[in-house]
Amino acid sequence: MAKEITMKEVWTTLHSIDVAPFTEKKMNLTYLSWARAWMLTVDKFPDARYEFHDFDGVPYRTYPDGSGEVVTSVTIGSHTRSMALPIMDNRNNSIQNPNSRQVSDNRMRCLVKNLAMGFGLGMSVFAQHDFLPTDEEEKKVEKKVEKKVEKKSDDW
Repeated sequence: MAKEITMKEVWTTLHSIDVAPFTEKKMNLTYLSWARAWMLTVDKFPDARYEFHDFDGVPYRTYPDGSGEVVTSVTIGSHTRSMALPIMDNRNNSIQNPNSRQVSDNRMRCLVKNLAMGFGLGMSVFAQHDFLPTDEEEKKVEKKVEKKVEKKSDDW
C-alpha cells in the first residue's frame, strides 16, 4: 500500500520546479501557460485532476453589475484546493457579460492560479504580478509623469 503524500510534500515538489524556462511574455506580463502548468503538475503527480465549477448550469458566478468569476478545484492525492478568479480582459479589467471565449480563457487562468496558490507551482510568477497597477492607477502615474516632464521643460 502506497504512503499517502502530505500537502507539504506536494507543495515542496511543485514549488521547487523552476518554471522560468517555461514562461512566456505577453505585453509586460510574464505568465505560465495552462498547458505547461498542467504538464509540469501531471509529470510529478499523474493522478492529479481538476474541475471547473458551474453555478446553476452557468460556467461562472455572476455579480450584480454583470461581471463574474470562475472557480476551479484541483485535487492531488487527498488534497483539494479551490480558487476563484474574476473574469478579466488581458489588462486585468473586469468584463461585464462575458462571452464563451472570455469564460474559457479565465477558467484556464484560474487553473494556473490554483496550481500556484494552492500547490506552489509557479508561485514565483504570481509573486511578480502581485502589485500590478490597474488601468486607473496606470493612468494616474502617466499623468504625474507628464506633469513632471511639462514642469521640467518649463524650467529649461
